[in-house]
Amino acid sequence: MSPNSGTISRALNILSILLMLIRFFWSCLLMLHTSPSIRKRPNPITLTSMCFSAGSMYILVSYIWTQMLTMSAKRSS
Repeated sequence: MSPNSGTISRALNILSILLMLIRFFWSCLLMLHTSPSIRKRPNPITLTSMCFSAGSMYILVSYIWTQMLTMSAKRSS
């Protein structure tokens, strides 16, 4: 294995995680936009819970990703 393949797979991991986060936030925005009750009068509890779930999802994904990176670094050394 060339040392270049590790950086390529790492970049692909970053791209896939970014795409997943973008899709997640996009679905949240669509849900906010299409929900009729929120369109009339924004509910702060719903907005807060959606922001909280998006933040926790981001933290979880970044934690799993760093664990995968450390495991692959241990394997390669």
